[in-house]
Amino acid sequence: MSSGYLMAGSSSTQARRGFSIWIMYAVLVVLFLQVTAKEAMSEPYLQTIAGTGESPWRSGSDKYGLGFSYRVDVPLGDGGPAIKAFLDNPMGLAEDSLGNLFIADAGNNRVRKIDRDGIITTVAGTGKQGFSGDGGLATEADLSFPNSVVVGIDDTVYLADTANRRIRKISKAGIISTVAGGGIYSGVFYPRLVNPSLAVEAKLDGPRGLAVDSIGRIYIAEQYGNRVHRFDIEGRIETLVSEAVVRDGRPFSPSDVAVASNGAVYITDLSRNRVVLTGLKLIDYQGYQGCDADFTLTLTWCPFAGNGVRGFSGDGGAARAARLQSPSGVASDAFGNLFVAEGGRIRKIDARGVISTIAGSAGTAGERFGTRGDGFARDVNLSDFSLSVHVSRSGDVYVVDAGNGKIRKIVESPPAIGVSGASGFVTALLFFIIAFIAR
Repeated sequence: MSSGYLMAGSSSTQARRGFSIWIMYAVLVVLFLQVTAKEAMSEPYLQTIAGTGESPWRSGSDKYGLGFSYRVDVPLGDGGPAIKAFLDNPMGLAEDSLGNLFIADAGNNRVRKIDRDGIITTVAGTGKQGFSGDGGLATEADLSFPNSVVVGIDDTVYLADTANRRIRKISKAGIISTVAGGGIYSGVFYPRLVNPSLAVEAKLDGPRGLAVDSIGRIYIAEQYGNRVHRFDIEGRIETLVSEAVVRDGRPFSPSDVAVASNGAVYITDLSRNRVVLTGLKLIDYQGYQGCDADFTLTLTWCPFAGNGVRGFSGDGGAARAARLQSPSGVASDAFGNLFVAEGGRIRKIDARGVISTIAGSAGTAGERFGTRGDGFARDVNLSDFSLSVHVSRSGDVYVVDAGNGKIRKIVESPPAIGVSGASGFVTALLFFIIAFIAR
């Protein structure tokens, strides 16, 4: 009997040991999942903060079987969460001193506001395309495809009413007025403005990007007029860069503009696949990120990023040697970093002049419409249709994904998925079981 007892005891011990080994394997697997989850959680994530991504266009066919597209009315979602609102080709984003966000909702012919609680409303535009309303409430004015919005140092909102060839202002009381551009097409040749001129008498064509500097002056990237202007609070406008200055056989096509804290003005040149630098005193260009290689006393600008060849390359190297693909948006932060929207990607140029990709999939860029869902920032296929970028006062980077009808934010980690907490609980439980069996 003692032999049988020993054999039974030995089998029982072996069974417990075998079970313990399997438990230990399970613990190792859970620990691996924990490490993997932590690594994933540290990867920057692209999260939608506004827009459903719904398209207002539907497909149909006539009695002959010929296909066609038509637009339907989609509820705007005003008064509700911005994440559930309908945005149609949002083209620009700005922030006021209170943390409210303003969207140039181009396809809806409106300017929208997202408050700090995430609620969206319309602050300008009736939704009808046209021009009207100066001197009255902004919400009763007609706009025409507003491409950009910027907030002045006194929280006045300025918008590029692009198809109306005007820059308009929304006062804190909600009154709209024209502050630059007379709505008159100035023809094929766009001469440099006589400096300074009255802003409301200037002839603008396709004003697209806007920026503001530290003393409240507004900068205009006039894409179809091939110029960049600046006007002050007294209503005087002057040309900073024009096609007459930038000559290399290709049209100068400024799509956006940003002003850094040191006064440097960065311009995305859509047709040349470059970012150019201007706005500094002549002496300051010398040695500025290699600008001296192209600098002469007759120039007031120099290439800053992009080698002029359309495409994608250069991550980890000098921004001037990189390839860009039709850069359409630019923004700067307080630390000397520059952010460029181009080719379905957001590229970052640090203070050393080194470029990297922080959002957008390098393998699938170049498509008009990208992936509608959120995901890890460098895995999401962003639209390359009028992509734009905005950096908030606190340094948060926002992506204005026009083709997908969304405003997205780059966050440090994805929304909590509970993996780390759950796996930690399971790990503790398994260790308890092992200790119980081994006692």
